[in-house]
Amino acid sequence: MTVTPKSDGSTNATVTCYKAFEGNIVITVTTRDSGFKAQCIATYVGKPTDIVFTSSVTPAADGYHIAPGGAYTFNVSMTNPFGSVGSQFDDIEVTVSAVGSVVLGYYEYYVSSGTTRWYDSSDETVALSTIQDKLISASYSNGVLTVNALKAIEDYYGSM
Repeated sequence: MTVTPKSDGSTNATVTCYKAFEGNIVITVTTRDSGFKAQCIATYVGKPTDIVFTSSVTPAADGYHIAPGGAYTFNVSMTNPFGSVGSQFDDIEVTVSAVGSVVLGYYEYYVSSGTTRWYDSSDETVALSTIQDKLISASYSNGVLTVNALKAIEDYYGSM
């Protein structure tokens, strides 16, 4: 570990850590004039700088594509340049967010005067954010993220 003063006579310094350590270390600073000493305690917290997902699901350019009816697992690991992330960073919260809308409706079939026709009898535009909890769920435990998607929108709305 290196302690570098901001400038001569400064009471501020930058502490640079070169490897992970357990527990606390004591930093002692000694003045050039008169040899006065001061101490402080530094604790390594192992803050993660990167989060890595591994899975059999192949990521697309814009993220992971989750198909209806699928159950997917992702191994989650956090890293930093020292390869030692503190245990206080293991508490991960998962949030599902949906963006956009979907038009729900159905077509009816009828025969009139010998002519067969299909027509759209009902449309309803639904914001995905209002039904996201019914369409997809996600949970995290012990380094594994699990994502489940309903089979189809019918699973939520039923047969129209």
